[in-house]
Amino acid sequence: MSNEVVEFIKKLKAKDPKNAMFLRMDNANENVALKSKLEKECLNVQVEFSSPNTPQQNGQVERSFATLWGRVRAMLNDSGVGEEMRNELWAECASTATKFCNLTSKPHGKSPYEIFHNKPSKKEKNLRIFGEIGIKVTRAQVHHEKLNNKGSECFFVGYEDNHPQDAYRVLDLKNRTIMITRDVRWLGKTFGEYFGVQGPKIIDHTEMEESDDENYIILRAERTQEKEVEPKKGVQRHDYQKQSFDG
Repeated sequence: MSNEVVEFIKKLKAKDPKNAMFLRMDNANENVALKSKLEKECLNVQVEFSSPNTPQQNGQVERSFATLWGRVRAMLNDSGVGEEMRNELWAECASTATKFCNLTSKPHGKSPYEIFHNKPSKKEKNLRIFGEIGIKVTRAQVHHEKLNNKGSECFFVGYEDNHPQDAYRVLDLKNRTIMITRDVRWLGKTFGEYFGVQGPKIIDHTEMEESDDENYIILRAERTQEKEVEPKKGVQRHDYQKQSFDG
């Protein structure tokens, strides 16, 4: 991880030498190693370690982590996925939640992305709901039978970096792999709505913790057993739970 951080700081310094002048973090072993690499690369970054077991010394970052995890839980709950998929997709969800925040949060009239890059993001025109179901169009090189489906069901998980604004990261539900594509027709339904299932119900409990200047809330969750929602009358139910999803 330290190598990635060093490379990221190099890119920031290439734009403006005044970028990333100061870092504050705890004194974990990986952070001590990062400090050594920064000094070796002569990047002119001042590093300060917080005291052991004193997260309030870096309270703003600690609170942002708690807020991020709350967003991740909310997005996974709204998508309607089950326990297994929650464990598989939480990292994709956290990445997408961070990008959503950088694109849509505008406390000062501009999003963090626009402030950092001095221009708005084109991805704002292609925002989708995490867990939305779409049909990924198949562009085969050979002609198949006319009655075969020309697409497959996929699950929106995020956006791909260093690609055009309409390049999506999707989970192919048949092959259970992450793919990058722009040829998707979105259906406007989440995973749970499309397949008529409901993911684990979350019961939130709040615990107040002291920070340096204010209290903040950390949400805790208790999952109940997954329950199925009966499909509406006249609508064919996809028995997704009984499909061979393990490949």
